[in-house]
Amino acid sequence: MTSLFDWIRSLDDDGVAAWANKGLVRRGLKVLADGADPQWRIGDGEAGARIEGFTQQIGKLGFEHARCDCPAQVTCHHLCAFLLGLRQHLPDSAAEAAPAPADWLLADSDRLGALLGTAALRKALQWLANDTEAELEHLPGVVTGTLELTEPVIVRLPAVGGLAAALCSCRKPACAHRALVVLQARRESGQPIPPLPPVALDADAADRLGHLRGWMASLVIQGWSGSGQAFLDQGEALAMELKQAQMPRVCAALQQLVGLLRQDSGAAQDALAALWMLLRGLQASPLPRPLRELTGVHRRGYGAVGGLELHCTGVERWSSAGGHHGFSLHFWAPARQDYLVWSEVRQQALAPEWDPDHALMHADLGGLALTSMLAAPCVLASGWVSGNGRLSGRDGTRVHALAGELCLPLIEDLTPLIARMAADLHEDPWRVAAPAAVCIGIARQEALQGDRGGGAWSMAACDAAGNPLRLQGGFDGMDATVHQELHKAQRAGWRMEALFGYLRIERGALSIRPVSVRWSGNPRWRDLSAPWLRADKEKKP
Repeated sequence: MTSLFDWIRSLDDDGVAAWANKGLVRRGLKVLADGADPQWRIGDGEAGARIEGFTQQIGKLGFEHARCDCPAQVTCHHLCAFLLGLRQHLPDSAAEAAPAPADWLLADSDRLGALLGTAALRKALQWLANDTEAELEHLPGVVTGTLELTEPVIVRLPAVGGLAAALCSCRKPACAHRALVVLQARRESGQPIPPLPPVALDADAADRLGHLRGWMASLVIQGWSGSGQAFLDQGEALAMELKQAQMPRVCAALQQLVGLLRQDSGAAQDALAALWMLLRGLQASPLPRPLRELTGVHRRGYGAVGGLELHCTGVERWSSAGGHHGFSLHFWAPARQDYLVWSEVRQQALAPEWDPDHALMHADLGGLALTSMLAAPCVLASGWVSGNGRLSGRDGTRVHALAGELCLPLIEDLTPLIARMAADLHEDPWRVAAPAAVCIGIARQEALQGDRGGGAWSMAACDAAGNPLRLQGGFDGMDATVHQELHKAQRAGWRMEALFGYLRIERGALSIRPVSVRWSGNPRWRDLSAPWLRADKEKKP
């Protein structure tokens, strides 16, 4: 059995920070560096100290047994200083020649329920059966597991101390996250784990799907016109419950339907059919697709990248029915042959002082001003990109300007893209296809049509190959600004030469949410929802 002092000797700054936080660790180390005399007391299997007038003590292995009589709750910088400083004051006789191996690794398979908790083990086994796994990383003295759920969860399994010294960012003492990482680590090392149950939704997810069925039945019975705002608010709340029940794909499908219902859009029929098919797929036995394809997976974590050339394709100002507003910068990354996006967003009720236009005017990514990105390419010298193409603006991001002109992949013929989108839908009709970012050469455009009674406007256009598409939007929020810009251009007689936006197949036809345009005779792009950004740099056609 690992002794208390062996575990304390194994602690490092990162381990204590995972229990407390980095700020408390820094304060604790500063107390030690400032020459405070903690008055260490080392006994038989216990230790104590007195730091800044408060008493700290520990008598059992594990962070939860560390105590301080200061007013702080659970953790404090005194305990961080105590645990980190105590390492240097343990007697040599307190160390064993070889600390015992971790109990979670060597325990018999049938004892895991007692070690991990029966309910936690059952849920972790179901996660494994459903192909929900943590990403393991083996570091010196510790195994970490990152599980991408609604919020990322991080588990630390130290080599010394066993489960008593394990930590999970959810802060619960015996959780399914910890059990999952233990099962995966055992399986990697060749140790047996209990048999996996059949693939199935857990009880919470099944219950949420039952609520969704009831909500959809009410929608069909009362019809579009009978679905008031309170009913739609209920749908949005249910979507968040579905996300928390680890079904982000179902959540996205419901959010799309609710958004279209708020706009009173005819496309709500297609969205309802797609959601109904997804629900029927989850009810089928056997499942028509792997469970994780039907439920979806939460956004993957960010991976480090460097030396990535970026070309800004457009800037978008937006607001949501849920009270959020912000802006997004869209980039083309030639090396990845894909589009990336960086956004800033705030909840209006929680940050009423934040003005997106002011923030946009002064925005920078990785030290490079947004205005510089609009005129020339740039390079992401160091940064992070998620699996779904989102750029992070976290500390450490570095972006530098490049010489040259913006170069975007203009598509003159949408036929191959249409075929690819149709093939994806045919292969998996249960999927909620995300709109495809695309830059299109426009050969012809028709007059802007507006139906304020229906709450929507549209403009028919086609590419050089004659494929028809329709620009669409509403009269609320930033869509109204886009409509104003297109209307102004129509009155001035400007012709659209190229268009960047997000394309989808809707009711059997192509529709696009326009973000930026390039008018004939003008090499510069214009952002439809933030036209003032480049106005001073442009000459009107």
